[in-house]
Amino acid sequence: MPSPLIKATLLILIFSTICFFSTGCEKRKSYPRATKGVLDLSQWDFKNNSMVPLDGEWEFYWNQLLTPEDFQNRQKLLKIDHLRVPGIWKGKTPNGQELLPQGYATYRLLIHHKPDNIIKSLLIKTLLSTCNIWVNGLQVATSGQVGKSRGEEHPRQHTTIPHFRFSGDTTEIILQVSNFHNVQAGIGAPIWLGNQEQLLQKNKTRLILTAVLAGMFIIIGLHHLLKYALRTIDPENLYFGIYCLVWSVGITFGDSGDNLMHTVFPSLPWRLAIDMTLLSYAASPPLIIMLYHSLFPRERSPIIKYFYQAVGLLFVIYLLATPPNAFGPVVRIYMNVSFLIIPYLGYQFIVDVIRKEKGARMLILGYIILVLSVINDKMYDAHIINTVTLVPFGATFFLLSYSLMISIRSAQTHTEVENISIELEEKNVKLEASIHTLKENIQLKMELQEQKQKKELARIETEKSVLEKLRYQLNPHFLFNVLTSIRGAILKDRDIAREMVSNLSEFCRITLSSGREEWLEVEKEIEQVELYLRIEQVRLGDYLTTQAEIDPELKSLLIPSLLLQPLVENAVKYGKQTAPENLDVKISAKNHNKALFLEVSNTGKWIAPGTASRAKSMGIGLENLKKRLQRLYPGKHSFHTKEESGSVIAQVEIQLSELKKSS
Repeated sequence: MPSPLIKATLLILIFSTICFFSTGCEKRKSYPRATKGVLDLSQWDFKNNSMVPLDGEWEFYWNQLLTPEDFQNRQKLLKIDHLRVPGIWKGKTPNGQELLPQGYATYRLLIHHKPDNIIKSLLIKTLLSTCNIWVNGLQVATSGQVGKSRGEEHPRQHTTIPHFRFSGDTTEIILQVSNFHNVQAGIGAPIWLGNQEQLLQKNKTRLILTAVLAGMFIIIGLHHLLKYALRTIDPENLYFGIYCLVWSVGITFGDSGDNLMHTVFPSLPWRLAIDMTLLSYAASPPLIIMLYHSLFPRERSPIIKYFYQAVGLLFVIYLLATPPNAFGPVVRIYMNVSFLIIPYLGYQFIVDVIRKEKGARMLILGYIILVLSVINDKMYDAHIINTVTLVPFGATFFLLSYSLMISIRSAQTHTEVENISIELEEKNVKLEASIHTLKENIQLKMELQEQKQKKELARIETEKSVLEKLRYQLNPHFLFNVLTSIRGAILKDRDIAREMVSNLSEFCRITLSSGREEWLEVEKEIEQVELYLRIEQVRLGDYLTTQAEIDPELKSLLIPSLLLQPLVENAVKYGKQTAPENLDVKISAKNHNKALFLEVSNTGKWIAPGTASRAKSMGIGLENLKKRLQRLYPGKHSFHTKEESGSVIAQVEIQLSELKKSS
């Protein structure tokens, strides 16, 4: 059954999908358009057709701040010009008047309509400047302080909804507009006309939706940051948590969220909304790339990540060091550069889907919706289509798909951890039972041997040898290190964890089987320690390299089982302390002067017994090895260690005359 976290995330994802499609798939209507400063709404039914945008050609008077009284005497006016709404100040007007971003002007529109006594409203937002608004000769609203210079003008963030009543069958709307603070000016979005309740409800719905989305991402962001605080080895939770918080800041301060923060706190400085919105955009590209690289950590060039980190930092410095530039060239360049992330991540994503990277397929729908929303907004900004801004909703769906994927991957990892833990526990129980049974059998044999005559003393010595050998094959320190490594690998790569479990199980099976035998062929003894080294190599990776050499004629010689095990364990254990760059372990079996010459070497330095680095070791392994050799080959063997050419070498030499071959 899915966890409560997955259920909650799935519900949020469904909610986001509904918001996305309900916002972006609104039924399109054919609206009348203004021509030469006149909009004919005489056939428009506000009760059935709801709101209407006042798009089209408005009367336009450049470098004039006109009031309704000025239009009473038309002779005082300059030649009437026209300008499309929505639109920005650039290029030339139909009468050849050159428009500049810095300046002031007056817009005027006459609306013909049916007589109606219901209170009407205008919804005016995304003005790139300040404005005064008159309807039928009465000033109904202001947004900032209009002026003829930078000193006279006082901008502010605004969404304005003035109310009025139709007068007869014609309504006059006049807008005074000035701009001396933004890089671009004009009316950047449609002005809507409708019944008071309709427009208030439209604006309220947008604000509520923005608040819900922002609150949702604050909660998700804090949740992932808490997960990172509890488990810092998963940096994707850090990047995703910060990205969610950054995104919530962007939508609450930006125009896409209808300036929610300035609606709730009208006294906030005008520049704050611009800076907070752009700072959120500045942080988004490097965060999303770091998040993706963390989620799918295959080998790839870090150049793109470093590039966006550097560009994002420079952009933040630029924003903090310059006046408000909400639509400046540097901002637009950064926006275009940031949009290049989409094809880059798209390519990386396709590769990861083909490679069947864990969780990649769960992001397919999120990527499709994000790309479609970006295409929609690009066409909308270029006035190619007349829809709505969808990037906030596309990005919301995209982020929620990431959150869902991270949660599912986390749940699957925990399930795998539990399953492997259960598997390890079962193997532990079986191993303990085997050891307990073996101890009982040995104890029983020892009790029986005490009752036998002197001819049984040799068998007692053999059983003691088995006990000594078990001390090597069941080295608790080795088992502790391997089990700890398995636990760490479970959370990173379950395939490596399973390989380590399989190798450990095989090692225990072989050593326990050989534990019943006093003698073992040289070839099998080396195969056994090679299996041990494979377990260590999974733990240590490329840091550990191994090599084994054996003369063919020596393979079938019988030697005490587990003779090489303590030497190889010491080579790995103390080699790690003194070989920081690479640990190379070599094992060889050669015929030297009519003797079996066994050698185990490792890169590093000799650590003398009793030193600080070897304080935790009691030297039991080597002491027991010496005792076994002395007991089995008295006067016919040699054992010594040395340091030579950057390596520590342990050598065992046994005369061939003392060795037998397997039958």
